[in-house]
Amino acid sequence: MEDINQVYKELLNREFDSLERERRKQYEHLFNELAQQRMVHEGIHIEKAMELEIHFMRRFADYAISQFKSMMNSPEANIDLIEKTFRDGINLFFSKSLQRMIAIIMNVRSSVKEDYPLGHLEKLRSEAFQELESVKSSIRDN
Repeated sequence: MEDINQVYKELLNREFDSLERERRKQYEHLFNELAQQRMVHEGIHIEKAMELEIHFMRRFADYAISQFKSMMNSPEANIDLIEKTFRDGINLFFSKSLQRMIAIIMNVRSSVKEDYPLGHLEKLRSEAFQELESVKSSIRDN
């Protein structure tokens, strides 16, 4: 049972690392592009960064759900352990995204409040948890 959970955790960690590398490249490209276009208004930077965070958090949640479904097909699967790993992964991604957005807001010294990204990211986290519950109930129904 624990082996399945460990495999799931490793898959999520690999995806997390891969998305982090891709996200860094996207941020670098985005901010270089904005600077070249002389678009230095802080609102644009924050808005574009928020779009990137939403995009990457959705990708991670979709990946975590698809892997959750495949792990649950295993006869040794312990749904409680795998669910905990899913929630931990989503919460980690959420906190990293929130930290990054707060740092961007503080760096551009914007009039945007630090709680601006919280609503957007919290909504995505909530949707991921709702999807998890939906998947769990469909597994139980089968």
